[in-house]
Amino acid sequence: MSGPTIPQLGPSTVNRKWVYQVNTGSTVAPTWATVGGVTNSAFKPDGPNWVDNTDQGGQGFKSQNKTGADWSGSLTLDRKVGQSDPTSYDPGQEYLRTHAIGKFGTSNTVEIRVFEFYPDDPTGASTPREEAYHGFCGVSWEPQGGDMLADDTVVVTLQGQGKIDLITHPYPADSLIPVIDSAAPLNVDAAGGDLVTINGHDFTGTTGVTFAGTAATSFTVVDDGLIVAVTPAHTAGSGAIVVTNASGASTTGPNVTFA
Repeated sequence: MSGPTIPQLGPSTVNRKWVYQVNTGSTVAPTWATVGGVTNSAFKPDGPNWVDNTDQGGQGFKSQNKTGADWSGSLTLDRKVGQSDPTSYDPGQEYLRTHAIGKFGTSNTVEIRVFEFYPDDPTGASTPREEAYHGFCGVSWEPQGGDMLADDTVVVTLQGQGKIDLITHPYPADSLIPVIDSAAPLNVDAAGGDLVTINGHDFTGTTGVTFAGTAATSFTVVDDGLIVAVTPAHTAGSGAIVVTNASGASTTGPNVTFA
């Protein structure tokens, strides 16, 4: 009888595939902001608790039973400001920091999702896009200090609170509709002319940007996750920011207010 066939596999996946997002909105109406500046990460979705349950039926071999589990994540962040707005820190980083320093209990809890997403293959056509998790966790923020000429780095620890869920990947390969995670500023002049930075995903191929239903005076797609747009003149009031490409229009944009 012949032996088993051993599959021939391709190249290994890499650790940079992991993307961390925090919900800056509500659980009912989430607004997912991607945490930028991740230089090192260790995501552990299943830390098992094993209990010995050996009995005589094992004929001398030990037996163990998984009775519980915890989950956690550890991120090393390069403290970075915005590409087009150097006066502000990365909003995902800031959300973690402001929920860690001096916060306890529910005020220390953040809702996160973690999934694989390859920066060099945003369409998902050439790389797997399978693993995706969702849960709530406590967060700690630990600046690392160091040499005066070194980058400012921070270690963020995420400690799971309750179960972690396996979820459908939020960015399937066949869905390239733009997704807006955040934008700033959100209070603009009714006369128009303000520069607004829009962060998100799937901006490549953008055909239009609107503010409260009015087309932007101009916009530049810096990369797949960043658009810089100039607001149009608009009557006082508020409405959603929408980015459109050939696949459709975003549905996650925050409201901008003209005054």
